Amino acid sequence: MKIRTITEPSSREGKFRYTVRSVETPHGSRQFGLPGSRSGEEEKVWEGTWQAELKGLDDAWKVKSSRCTETDGETPSSAVGATADIGVDPGDRVTCTFRLKLIAPEPGPWTSRTRDHRVSCPGYDESFGPTTAAGTIKVRDGGDHLVARGLGGRSTTWNLHRDPDDPLRYSGRVRVNQQDASGTFDLDLRMQGEHKLVGTFGGQTKVRGITCKVSSPLTLRFAGD
Repeated sequence: MKIRTITEPSSREGKFRYTVRSVETPHGSRQFGLPGSRSGEEEKVWEGTWQAELKGLDDAWKVKSSRCTETDGETPSSAVGATADIGVDPGDRVTCTFRLKLIAPEPGPWTSRTRDHRVSCPGYDESFGPTTAAGTIKVRDGGDHLVARGLGGRSTTWNLHRDPDDPLRYSGRVRVNQQDASGTFDLDLRMQGEHKLVGTFGGQTKVRGITCKVSSPLTLRFAGD
């Protein structure tokens, strides 16, 4: 029996493990640990019915496809999602392949919405109501880099980068230089599925020589079909 993992992006195979247990023998469980390659590892098991379950699949990953092939189909094997039901006959060689994808925001049209937009300056402190904008998100480098245009205003471009230690988190910094105002703003967003990002937008801006702090919760939603 062989369990294979293929990840998108590649070279992430070593993150995942599988528990493979014998259905007929309650104490027949064993761990399949995969090396950092696509070939997986092969284990000799006795004939009968087995079940394999993928471990380590968090919210940042989804199962793109799963399937099993074998040399002797007398006792069929099949895979659905993160599990596989495996029938092993004498002399049978079964290979189950799980193709996993690191999720990223859906490319296309998006909308942004701020709420409780707060501006604090010396002698001035005020909150503003919700604001909305429409724009687009393009996905680069397998989802490690996002280019968002128009979501902070018509002429704005945000370059957001995935956190390698927290793949659901994106962050970036944008500099604004206008005739009477300039500033640096940080974005910190977290994916809630492929169609929503939630986080904060904040920083400092200088307006006519006066430095003000700006902060706002921010929600981005996919606006496509």
